[in-house]
Amino acid sequence: MTKQDAEGDKERGLTTLGRLVTAADGDTLYRDVYLHRAVELLSPVVTEANWLASLASRDQLARLLAQARAAVAQQDWTKVEEAGGRAASLQRSLDAHKAGLAVAETVYGAPPVALDPFSPGLTSTPESHVSSATSARPRSR
Repeated sequence: MTKQDAEGDKERGLTTLGRLVTAADGDTLYRDVYLHRAVELLSPVVTEANWLASLASRDQLARLLAQARAAVAQQDWTKVEEAGGRAASLQRSLDAHKAGLAVAETVYGAPPVALDPFSPGLTSTPESHVSSATSARPRSR
Protein backbone atom coordinates (compact mmCIF):
# COMPACT_ATOMS: atom_id res chain seq x y z
CA MET A 1 0.00 0.00 0.00
CA THR A 2 1.44 3.34 -1.01
CA LYS A 3 1.37 6.52 0.99
CA GLN A 4 -1.18 8.00 -1.41
CA ASP A 5 -3.51 5.01 -0.90
CA ALA A 6 -3.18 5.34 2.87
CA GLU A 7 -4.06 9.05 2.71
CA GLY A 8 -7.05 8.26 0.49
CA ASP A 9 -8.25 5.61 2.94
CA LYS A 10 -7.87 8.05 5.82
CA GLU A 11 -9.83 10.72 3.93
CA ARG A 12 -12.63 8.24 3.12
CA GLY A 13 -12.65 7.14 6.75
CA LEU A 14 -13.01 10.73 7.95
CA THR A 15 -15.83 11.27 5.45
CA THR A 16 -17.58 8.15 6.74
CA LEU A 17 -17.20 9.38 10.31
CA GLY A 18 -18.72 12.71 9.35
CA ARG A 19 -21.69 10.90 7.83
CA LEU A 20 -22.14 8.78 10.95
CA VAL A 21 -22.21 11.90 13.13
CA THR A 22 -24.72 13.53 10.77
CA ALA A 23 -26.88 10.41 10.93
CA ALA A 24 -26.62 10.41 14.74
CA ASP A 25 -27.74 14.04 14.84
CA GLY A 26 -30.77 13.23 12.70
CA ASP A 27 -31.80 9.92 14.25
CA THR A 28 -32.41 10.32 17.96
CA LEU A 29 -33.55 6.72 18.38
CA TYR A 30 -30.31 5.12 17.15
CA ARG A 31 -27.96 8.00 18.04
CA ASP A 32 -25.94 5.89 20.45
CA VAL A 33 -25.46 3.16 17.83
CA TYR A 34 -24.16 5.62 15.23
CA LEU A 35 -21.83 7.27 17.75
CA HIS A 36 -20.55 3.92 19.02
CA ARG A 37 -19.71 2.87 15.47
CA ALA A 38 -18.00 6.21 14.87
CA VAL A 39 -15.88 5.68 17.99
CA GLU A 40 -14.92 2.21 16.79
CA LEU A 41 -13.80 3.58 13.42
CA LEU A 42 -12.05 6.63 14.85
CA SER A 43 -10.14 5.02 17.73
CA PRO A 44 -7.32 3.58 15.54
CA VAL A 45 -6.77 7.06 14.05
CA VAL A 46 -7.36 9.32 17.07
CA THR A 47 -8.00 7.90 20.50
CA GLU A 48 -10.13 9.71 23.03
CA ALA A 49 -7.00 10.20 25.16
CA ASN A 50 -5.26 11.88 22.20
CA TRP A 51 -8.27 14.12 21.67
CA LEU A 52 -8.32 15.10 25.34
CA ALA A 53 -4.57 15.78 25.16
CA SER A 54 -5.18 18.05 22.17
CA LEU A 55 -7.73 20.01 24.22
CA ALA A 56 -5.11 20.44 26.92
CA SER A 57 -2.61 21.49 24.25
CA ARG A 58 -5.02 24.18 23.01
CA ASP A 59 -5.30 25.52 26.55
CA GLN A 60 -1.53 25.45 26.91
CA LEU A 61 -1.17 27.28 23.60
CA ALA A 62 -3.50 30.02 24.79
CA ARG A 63 -1.48 30.35 28.02
CA LEU A 64 1.80 30.53 26.08
CA LEU A 65 0.45 33.25 23.83
CA ALA A 66 -0.76 35.20 26.88
CA GLN A 67 2.71 34.83 28.44
CA ALA A 68 4.29 36.07 25.22
CA ARG A 69 1.99 39.12 25.16
CA ALA A 70 2.82 39.88 28.78
CA ALA A 71 6.55 39.53 28.04
CA VAL A 72 6.21 41.93 25.09
CA ALA A 73 4.55 44.47 27.38
CA GLN A 74 7.49 44.12 29.77
CA GLN A 75 9.97 44.13 26.87
CA ASP A 76 11.49 40.85 28.09
CA TRP A 77 12.59 39.56 24.70
CA THR A 78 14.13 36.32 25.93
CA LYS A 79 10.78 35.27 27.42
CA VAL A 80 9.03 36.36 24.22
CA GLU A 81 11.36 34.19 22.15
CA GLU A 82 11.00 31.21 24.49
CA ALA A 83 7.20 31.38 24.76
CA GLY A 84 6.83 32.11 21.05
CA GLY A 85 9.00 29.14 20.10
CA ARG A 86 7.08 26.75 22.31
CA ALA A 87 3.77 28.14 21.06
CA ALA A 88 4.84 27.77 17.42
CA SER A 89 5.93 24.18 18.04
CA LEU A 90 2.64 23.36 19.74
CA GLN A 91 0.65 25.05 16.95
CA ARG A 92 2.50 23.02 14.30
CA SER A 93 1.72 19.83 16.20
CA LEU A 94 -1.98 20.70 16.39
CA ASP A 95 -2.10 21.72 12.72
CA ALA A 96 -0.52 18.42 11.65
CA HIS A 97 -3.48 16.51 13.08
CA LYS A 98 -6.14 19.13 12.37
CA ALA A 99 -8.51 17.01 10.23
CA GLY A 100 -8.49 14.02 12.60
CA LEU A 101 -8.95 16.22 15.64
CA ALA A 102 -11.87 18.06 14.03
CA VAL A 103 -13.67 14.76 13.45
CA ALA A 104 -12.70 13.59 16.94
CA GLU A 105 -14.34 16.74 18.30
CA THR A 106 -17.63 15.81 16.65
CA VAL A 107 -17.45 12.16 17.75
CA TYR A 108 -15.95 12.30 21.25
CA GLY A 109 -17.47 15.68 22.06
CA ALA A 110 -20.98 14.73 20.93
CA PRO A 111 -23.62 14.85 23.64
CA PRO A 112 -24.99 11.37 24.37
CA VAL A 113 -28.58 12.55 23.96
CA ALA A 114 -29.82 14.98 21.34
CA LEU A 115 -33.17 16.64 21.68
CA ASP A 116 -35.63 15.91 18.93
CA PRO A 117 -36.60 19.29 17.46
CA PHE A 118 -39.92 17.85 16.27
CA SER A 119 -40.96 16.57 19.67
CA PRO A 120 -44.38 17.93 20.66
CA GLY A 121 -43.08 18.45 24.20
CA LEU A 122 -40.51 21.04 23.16
CA THR A 123 -41.50 24.65 22.78
CA SER A 124 -39.45 27.68 22.05
CA THR A 125 -41.80 30.47 23.03
CA PRO A 126 -42.31 31.87 26.49
CA GLU A 127 -46.08 31.80 25.90
CA SER A 128 -46.02 28.04 26.26
CA HIS A 129 -46.70 28.17 29.97
CA VAL A 130 -50.15 27.05 31.02
CA SER A 131 -50.98 30.35 32.69
CA SER A 132 -50.16 32.31 29.55
CA ALA A 133 -52.08 29.92 27.35
CA THR A 134 -55.19 30.06 29.47
CA SER A 135 -55.11 33.84 29.71
CA ALA A 136 -54.79 34.16 25.92
CA ARG A 137 -57.84 31.92 25.33
CA PRO A 138 -61.07 33.82 24.69
CA ARG A 139 -63.40 33.59 27.66
CA SER A 140 -66.99 32.56 27.25
CA ARG A 141 -69.59 34.66 29.03
